[in-house]
Amino acid sequence: MHTKYPLLRLFISYAIGLLLSSQNYIAIDPVFLEIFCVVAFVFLFWFTRKNDFKVLKKLTLVWYILFLITGLLNTSVRDSVQVFGNSNHYFLKVLERPIEKQRSYSAKAKILSNDEISFAPTYTLVYFEKSPNVKELLPGDLIEAFSKPSEVEGSKNPKEFDYKAYLELLNIHSRFYLKQDKWLIVKKESGLRRASTIIQYHFSTIIQSFGFPEKETAVLQALLIGNRFALSDELTESYASAGAMHVLAVSGLHVGILMLVLINISKPLILLKHGRFIQGCVVVLGIWSYAFITGLSPSVLRAATMFTFIYLGRFAKRDVGIYNALLASAFFLLILQPNLIFQVGFQLSYAAVLGILFIQPKLYGLIAKPRNVLLDRAWVITCVSFAAQIATFPFSIYYFHQFPLLFLFSNLVVIIVTYLIMVVGLLFLVLGATGMFNPILFQPLYWLVWIMNYSVEKIQDIPNSVVFELSINRVELVLLYLIIVFMSVGLAQKSFKLFSSALAILIVFSVFNVWENRHLEKSSELTFYSVGRNTVIEFRQGKEAVLFGDSVFLSNTSKMQFHVMHNLWSQNLKTVKQVYVESEHEIDSSYLYRDKIIFIDALNIRLLDRNSQINEFRRNEIVLLTSNHEIEKGAKQVIVTASVSWSVKEKWKEHYQDSFVDLADGYYSIPLNGNEN
Repeated sequence: MHTKYPLLRLFISYAIGLLLSSQNYIAIDPVFLEIFCVVAFVFLFWFTRKNDFKVLKKLTLVWYILFLITGLLNTSVRDSVQVFGNSNHYFLKVLERPIEKQRSYSAKAKILSNDEISFAPTYTLVYFEKSPNVKELLPGDLIEAFSKPSEVEGSKNPKEFDYKAYLELLNIHSRFYLKQDKWLIVKKESGLRRASTIIQYHFSTIIQSFGFPEKETAVLQALLIGNRFALSDELTESYASAGAMHVLAVSGLHVGILMLVLINISKPLILLKHGRFIQGCVVVLGIWSYAFITGLSPSVLRAATMFTFIYLGRFAKRDVGIYNALLASAFFLLILQPNLIFQVGFQLSYAAVLGILFIQPKLYGLIAKPRNVLLDRAWVITCVSFAAQIATFPFSIYYFHQFPLLFLFSNLVVIIVTYLIMVVGLLFLVLGATGMFNPILFQPLYWLVWIMNYSVEKIQDIPNSVVFELSINRVELVLLYLIIVFMSVGLAQKSFKLFSSALAILIVFSVFNVWENRHLEKSSELTFYSVGRNTVIEFRQGKEAVLFGDSVFLSNTSKMQFHVMHNLWSQNLKTVKQVYVESEHEIDSSYLYRDKIIFIDALNIRLLDRNSQINEFRRNEIVLLTSNHEIEKGAKQVIVTASVSWSVKEKWKEHYQDSFVDLADGYYSIPLNGNEN
């Protein structure tokens, strides 16, 4: 293993350094990195000059430590947080085409300078008020902003997606909100990304000129040129539920198909002098030309780099060269952009490709090769889909909390049709660019897209086709991948030791889940969620829970899923009941709700709004203040929501002091059989 894959252990050390660096955001002076690199270079040069490779081999542990430190320093240098002062005048460089949201446009940008202080250029997220001028922005445009950047808020509820932490892993530490009159374009700069976006827009216009219905046009734009702006939420949900979402984002699947097509059509070039070199140039040039017309997005650049390395790896030993090439491409990308290791797309792409390369041949060899060509191709695609799903399902559960059960059926259709759409669609794009817009000519392409959409929607309509509400933590994620790696390698090498290790980890995983569930069953907790001006209180007793909240909020699926449901899924609750606080009376064996008061054993939670009339609280009452109200005495604790003004909050805080909780700072939980959190 060590001699076959020389980069593997160094890559693991470097990756561990990157991951460890994410645990803190202490800025390290780049001078330390420069000194470290110089010392490492001198160290290497000294021993190579003396041809003392035996000593170098004995110092293997030193090299692992050096690469680990490199990972730590590389991320720390790039993650340094800037201090901007109080200026409200900035120059920003737009890095991508603005994406339309419900009420604004958003784009990643680079802060270049302001009026007060000088600093190293750093990334930010810009939200533009909707206006015709925003649509004119392209990558490379320099804009002048008359506003101050604000800090991104972190998660305020248990298990809630931490948007601030996510952006920090992308080296984004601030954001701008720019109204129409608070920015202007200063300069339109040229560049590859800008030219690529213009070309992508040109091909988008060509696809629209085909005259297909809106749904087919949107899918075709997403699949061929990576333009997902026209996709509806319903269509995206259909593909996600069917386990076919990967076809709507130009990535490894599309670039891999293109590489196979280019290899096959360029085979005659091998007969020429230096034919393999010429074919290699054609394939690599074709891959990067496709990346260019799809906008040079991060996912496309990642896939193009990966498959360029994989293609070059084909010229080495086939059983080893491809794995080393895949590893080298990941190493190369992480050296240039270390924060890629934290991006979901990077993790899923490399996990899927590695699974296909390693697991698919083993699955394919489980049965005798079918004599029928169509059956053989269907078996190959089934094995590819199953291998990719095995390699990525832990990430899918960890990030998306769902698992499509019918992915084999959907991918059997989707992969075949995607291949045909890629071949026919790219050919028709070229024809369209030459002005050949005969509607009859483009009908086969329309029917291919229609068949794919129809198949995906029908699979989604099958009852229980997707398992929702799945949740695992980071420890369980690592354990699952250890099980997959040890079991796959153990079965491939027929190693009883590795296979036993996989079973041992599986037992640990199961015991961990049993212990976690037992702990939950024996505990009870009261949680006040931080949901702005709304009210949500969770009372959990063992594996059952009740949510008390505003009917408007509890009925809002998207808000509930973002702020509340992830916590419920993580606890694997059997039943969750909802009680609207607008109701007058609700009773159950474990609680009573009446007249804006929740009675739980000896504890009372009173919801106090401006219409509430009370002279004094009971000593066992926890008061949830949902609007401005005069101070009342006697409560055990006072909790306020964002509906209460700052001045009123200060008065209540001054009176109750340590017994005062502001949900604007985050959720608050009370273990009913333990201490407060």
